[in-house]
Amino acid sequence: MSLFLNNIDALATALVGRNLTLPNGQVVEITKVDSYHRSANDSGPYKPILVMEPGSVFTPRVMGHAMFLIAALDGGERGGCVRITGIKTAENEVITGGGRVGKYVGFDHQQTGRVEVIDDDGNLKLTVEGVLVPQMPKSTGAGVEKKGTPLTETIIAKYADELPLYYTEFCEPADTSFEDLLQEVRDDWGTEEELKDRLKGYL
Repeated sequence: MSLFLNNIDALATALVGRNLTLPNGQVVEITKVDSYHRSANDSGPYKPILVMEPGSVFTPRVMGHAMFLIAALDGGERGGCVRITGIKTAENEVITGGGRVGKYVGFDHQQTGRVEVIDDDGNLKLTVEGVLVPQMPKSTGAGVEKKGTPLTETIIAKYADELPLYYTEFCEPADTSFEDLLQEVRDDWGTEEELKDRLKGYL
C-alpha cells in the first residue's frame, strides 16, 4: 500500500525521520509534523486540501507565511493533511516552525506539487509547480535556536489582552482565526523578546 494511503495519524508518524529531497537537490530530514483532520479544514486557508489527492502538496499563506501541507486521508476520505513543522538540514541545523520551514524550502505563495517515495528505503522527493527561492530563515542564523527567552504557554498567556488587539488589526480580514494567530506565535515568533517587539504598539 502506498505510504500516502495511510490514515492521517499513521502518515504523520511515518513521515518523521524520513529524508526528503527538495527541488534544488538538497536533502533534509523531516523531524516534526502536525496533523489536521478533515473537520479542521472545512473553512479557512486549508480548505483546498479537502479535494486534493493523498500525497499532494499545498502551500497556503497563513499569517504571511507559506505552510508546507501534504494531503492525507482521514477515515478513508480526502481532506486531512500533515503540516511539516520541523526539518534538519545536511549541516545539522534544525529549522522549526511552519513558516520557517516554508521559507527554507522556498514557498512564497499558494503553490502545489507532490511528495513521492523514491526508493525502497522510503526516502521522499518533493516536486512543486513554479519557481522556488529557498531562504535561510533569519531566526535560525548560524545556530539552532533563537537567542532570548523561549516562548511557553505561560508567557503567551501574559499577553492575553494584547494579542486580540493585534489579531483585530492585522489578521481578522484575512480569513484567519485567532487560533491560527496563536499557532503562528508558537511556531514562528520564537522568543518573548520577539513577541514583545511585535506587540509593542499595544503594550
